[in-house]
Amino acid sequence: MTMGVMVSFTAAVVQAAAVGFDLDAGLEKVARLASEASAGGAALAVFPEAFLPGYPRGITFGTVVGDRTREGREHFRRYFDASVDVPGPAVDRLAGIAAETALHLVIGVVEREGGTLYCTVLFFSPDGYLGKHRKLMPTGAERIVWGFGDGSTLPVFETPLGRLGAVICWENYMPLLRMAMYAKATVRRPQMAARRGCQRCATWRSRDAASCSPATNSRAVTTSPTTFPTRSRKRPMMS
Repeated sequence: MTMGVMVSFTAAVVQAAAVGFDLDAGLEKVARLASEASAGGAALAVFPEAFLPGYPRGITFGTVVGDRTREGREHFRRYFDASVDVPGPAVDRLAGIAAETALHLVIGVVEREGGTLYCTVLFFSPDGYLGKHRKLMPTGAERIVWGFGDGSTLPVFETPLGRLGAVICWENYMPLLRMAMYAKATVRRPQMAARRGCQRCATWRSRDAASCSPATNSRAVTTSPTTFPTRSRKRPMMS
């Protein structure tokens, strides 16, 4: 990359329901959608926040202040068991998908380390795993299930598409985090030259850098609605 050079590439912004609490099925869905994006000419595919194993919208995990139900503990265990070790087999599978499809891949996962879960973005190039960003401050009730990230995972990667980095959801409203990313020379907002429907591709053009903010968030998952009780009626998690 040289200063002042216009970079043009096609990006696929994936908006799809996750396969909730089923990591293996979720990885198969990533492989299928990534293949579709690559066939459409995309060089970069961006998947939603917590796509593996799903964003737990509406699930209470049996919590009230000072207590948790037995059923809620079991729901959390299932969520924990379906989450992603970094490094680990799921990361290896995603690296293989990126290589097979010749894509730069940015995907939201729920990362498991020790006894804590983190809302994390993973980055891949066709040559393999690049790194991760953990959400610094889970939003509201997300703190019931996700731990806090820190400043050690705010990477920006040099790629043939430009400099690639990410912030997650509400992090787009955090001034110091945005300032930190701007200082690493990601652009504020890629300008879309064309916009199409869900799971279609759009051409992104930027000067000197490519920036990725996976704030598009498919909150629904394809788990049976009878599996987990939820508190949200207007916008249920399940589909």
